[in-house]
Amino acid sequence: MTARIDDQVVYVANYASDTSRNAAQKVLPKTGTIRRQVMDLVYIHNGLADFELEELMNGKHQTISASRRSLVIDGFLIDSGKTRKNAQGNECTIWIYPPLEMRLF
Repeated sequence: MTARIDDQVVYVANYASDTSRNAAQKVLPKTGTIRRQVMDLVYIHNGLADFELEELMNGKHQTISASRRSLVIDGFLIDSGKTRKNAQGNECTIWIYPPLEMRLF
């Protein structure tokens, strides 16, 4: 996995001090934003598809999938390799948090 480095991603060394870790936390998506809501729901449910996020958030596909996509691009979520069928019977990707060794946060 290669992450794009921008103002939403920060690498923190395993040996980083508490102050460095606290500073890194500040670049995570903020509480109340759609990105943060997506992250929290994926964490709580141990993985979700876009259609499930849309249902839980009562939101539009374009808004939710765009927010989820930006989290994937920034390295906050990854493809689990698993799928679930939506109401139309289509297989949909389940998005999850990356394993600890891959996390950028």
